Amino acid sequence: MFKTRKVVIVGAGHVGSHVALALIQSGEADDIVLIDILKEKAIGQALDLDDCVSGSLCGKDVSIRAGSYEELHDADIMVMAFGRSRRPGETRLDMFDDSIKMANEVVSHLKQVDFRGIMISISNPADIICEYIRRQMDWQPSRCFCTGTSLETYRLLRVLSKATGYSRRSIYGFCMGEHGNSSFIVWSRIFIGGKPFLQLRRERPVLAEISLEDLQTQVKKAGDIEIDGKGCTEFGIANVAKMLISAIFHDQKLVWPCSTLLRGEYGQHDVAAGVPCVGYNISMLPVAPNTALTSAAGDWGAYVTYAVKCLIDGEEIDRDWCKGYAEGAVYTTELNDSIVAPGTAEKVAELEEAFKAGTVKVFDTSTFTVNGETLTSYTTAYGLEGIEMVSDGEFHESSVRSAPYFDILIDGITAVVE
Repeated sequence: MFKTRKVVIVGAGHVGSHVALALIQSGEADDIVLIDILKEKAIGQALDLDDCVSGSLCGKDVSIRAGSYEELHDADIMVMAFGRSRRPGETRLDMFDDSIKMANEVVSHLKQVDFRGIMISISNPADIICEYIRRQMDWQPSRCFCTGTSLETYRLLRVLSKATGYSRRSIYGFCMGEHGNSSFIVWSRIFIGGKPFLQLRRERPVLAEISLEDLQTQVKKAGDIEIDGKGCTEFGIANVAKMLISAIFHDQKLVWPCSTLLRGEYGQHDVAAGVPCVGYNISMLPVAPNTALTSAAGDWGAYVTYAVKCLIDGEEIDRDWCKGYAEGAVYTTELNDSIVAPGTAEKVAELEEAFKAGTVKVFDTSTFTVNGETLTSYTTAYGLEGIEMVSDGEFHESSVRSAPYFDILIDGITAVVE
């Protein structure tokens, strides 16, 4: 049976309902459940959203309904969107007392269910609430994060595009720190068309005239202007949540400033802050020109070609499409010639041809052991329990599901468990 992509949203207010709408329009989730302390409100929002499914941009049928915390047993992602709107003149930290009370109510329900998915938290103060819930539930940091400085980053792209005249899609950059007044722009890591913004300022006098301090102020004040004008922010952050959910479902390894627990990174311990969290599926050379060797990436053109052919032939389109080098679905991005070892390009080309020919066993079970023994069978991959993953001396990664499931701790690896 095909496993649907299920998202449970806790909080059916401005933000939660727009997250649901973004998922419906994009088709990124198959099953959406709204939970709210005001049950009638959740029912009403779900019905209203259900009315728009027929005209959704993606053209997919999506199931959306109001439900209870029991729905979390088989959910992939839980979005925390509970809490009241920020009032004019308030900072996000001013919402702490009210939000903690609501968080405790949510935690009391979470402790009654067996949720094994990923939590994305939006509720303000975002960094604190996310880490508070994680600690109360004793969940691993790797499956809990909040949207962090994502909204500040969206605002940065808007402000910088308007100031420079360049398209937002040509600008790469992000904000870091706490979601709120202490966030900051990382100027040294802003690129326009792959070129450092600070270098462009030296080369083009018109760009040098732009005040960096003014841009920072515009980014910081944007939320206050929205709150004063309409009483809440909802559209931008909902799109952020949808983007992150897409990145999880498609295993994009997107580089994005989410807030997560720091355990020594940037010299910080036991504190949550918005930092760049993950990265591949795009070239990392503009981000780390002195350390990135290459990146793995997916080519959606191969899937689109397959999907169009299915439409022409009247066949059902597989939404969990598991293909690789042979089909042109994945590839490696350009090598960083300034730091790779001599002969790297030739070896990569040789292996790429071997991948296409199917002559390489990537997870060759003769090359590693588990508890001192060669792996001959594995049927407990998360979400794929009962399916045999080992045959012909190889663990068959991503052959049953497009998302990775090699979750085995092999001998020689030291695990740090907190």
